[in-house]
Amino acid sequence: MREPLPGNRVYLSIDRDLQLAAEEAFGDQAGAAAALDVRTGEVLALVSRPAYNPALFARGISGPEWIALLQDSRHPLQDKALKGQYPPASTFKIVVALAALEAGVATPGTKVDCQGSFSLGGRDFRCWKKKGHGPTDLKKALRESCDIWFYRVGLDLGIDRISRMALDLGMGPATGIELRGEKSGLIPTRQWKKQRFGAPWYDGETVNASIGQGFVLATPLQLAVMTAAVANGGSVLRPQVVKEVLDWDGEVLRALEPEVINTVDLSPSALAVVRRGLEAVVSEPHGTGWAAKLPGVAVAGKTGTAQVVRRKA
Repeated sequence: MREPLPGNRVYLSIDRDLQLAAEEAFGDQAGAAAALDVRTGEVLALVSRPAYNPALFARGISGPEWIALLQDSRHPLQDKALKGQYPPASTFKIVVALAALEAGVATPGTKVDCQGSFSLGGRDFRCWKKKGHGPTDLKKALRESCDIWFYRVGLDLGIDRISRMALDLGMGPATGIELRGEKSGLIPTRQWKKQRFGAPWYDGETVNASIGQGFVLATPLQLAVMTAAVANGGSVLRPQVVKEVLDWDGEVLRALEPEVINTVDLSPSALAVVRRGLEAVVSEPHGTGWAAKLPGVAVAGKTGTAQVVRRKA
């Protein structure tokens, strides 16, 4: 195939209806969304809110308009989907659950009694549910986002095994999407902290990392890539926005082909357990995503990330 040239026709992977629906869903709220085809890595929607009118720059932006954009606390000039580096919070529990199952540190039946707090080194680490979740196994921990279960299991795992799974699933380095300005995330290890701060790693930092807090950072696009890998069985796909390039005679100069960044050897049983837990987040009472349940559509997700699993016949 010949190389694309200026003037060729470029077709994007963006799904117009999905993009509009995602944009409208934000309303006046600040945030970002990334939707991928888990089979190919095609970007179906990519949203950063609030946005700004690019025509301001085409006609010559005024001083007051520029200052207003710079001083807006919601940061409209930042592409949050590609450049926003945030603690992934409960979405990171997907990583910890898979790491624990693959390492044999936990099984689907591993129970932790959540009483609302967990003490370590004279400090109390609390669950989001003050009264606690009571006896909790893995499915319940995912469904109801029990922090205490992940604190204890994460501590048994250790930060390096948690980080290894996160890195394998595409978190940390930039994804390499063909858009400028993408930033990386941060997946900490003992060695990273020693080099960065000249200090040892502490157990309390593992506890924080186990629920996606502390040093852990990710972009919304990285979280979409990680979730897609869990959905498709372990293929970490590079997100792509160019679906096809044609010349004016209709000859295909370039067609999108899935690009696998990494293949994670995840056992079918571990994937099945985690997927069931994530589907329960939306499909079962007490799930933290119960309000997002849709008639006739099976959805799996964690707070901040979701995927459509299938349409029911």
